[in-house]
Amino acid sequence: GLDLVATAELLLAAVPHLRAAAADRRAGGGDGAPVAAVAVGSIAGLLPVAGEAAYSAAKAGVTALAEALRAELRSDGVTVSVVSPGVVATEFFSRRNVGYQRSRPAPIGADRVAATVVDCIVTGRPSAVVPAWLGVPVRLRGLAPGLYRALADRFA
Repeated sequence: GLDLVATAELLLAAVPHLRAAAADRRAGGGDGAPVAAVAVGSIAGLLPVAGEAAYSAAKAGVTALAEALRAELRSDGVTVSVVSPGVVATEFFSRRNVGYQRSRPAPIGADRVAATVVDCIVTGRPSAVVPAWLGVPVRLRGLAPGLYRALADRFA
């Protein structure tokens, strides 16, 4: 819940400021930097994970929120992106006293996620999955959900 609620409150509070900055930029003001917001979702929001139902649902909500805001703010000149990382090498697992127990995907550095956030801001890319190879099962789930489910059930 907090993953979604906090993200929603922050993004919605930023909307008037983003619109004002975009209007200023259109009027020739500002520093020329893109007017953008980036939400951090999770691969678990795109490929729900057993044992993480509430987290997966919250992160799916973050993705939906970012997509809706992208559509709402596009005409204002504001880009909204969502970055969905896989497992990030942080203290998350040690803090909950349950270590990361899967062999794949391997945890990635927070610096890779940060670099992807910057790339989305600079390019206006609407979404990114980090590492990129995790986008393959995401696309498979969208194109062939039955096949995805069969493979997920077999290899999960």
